[in-house]
Amino acid sequence: MKQALHFKEFGQLEYENRILTVRITEGTEITEKTLELIFSEASKLAGNLTFCILADVRNLATAGSAARKYSANNSYSKQHLAYATLTDKISVILLANFFIKVNRPSVPSKLFKEEKGAMHWLQGFL
Repeated sequence: MKQALHFKEFGQLEYENRILTVRITEGTEITEKTLELIFSEASKLAGNLTFCILADVRNLATAGSAARKYSANNSYSKQHLAYATLTDKISVILLANFFIKVNRPSVPSKLFKEEKGAMHWLQGFL
């Protein structure tokens, strides 16, 4: 069953079949505090289960270095199986590739331009 939660701080969380989709509202600045909220709410939705994360950042404005570092490794990471990032902006692609190389997320991470491909890749970790 699909569950959806809306947050004024960043946008929407959708949880279905152990995949969490994070849809970021245009102009949102992602901070460590924002990620803490996302990950804590995701943990509640998943219960004790591990899950994958699809971050739709096509509307993302900014994410600071502290947020990127926190995203790579935090107290919630033990529940995360893989991260897929959905974007269509070359600047975000370049930044995300740099982030993956520098911060080395604790789980497999990959960039996608299409949601269907991202979901297919994530399902391989379930």
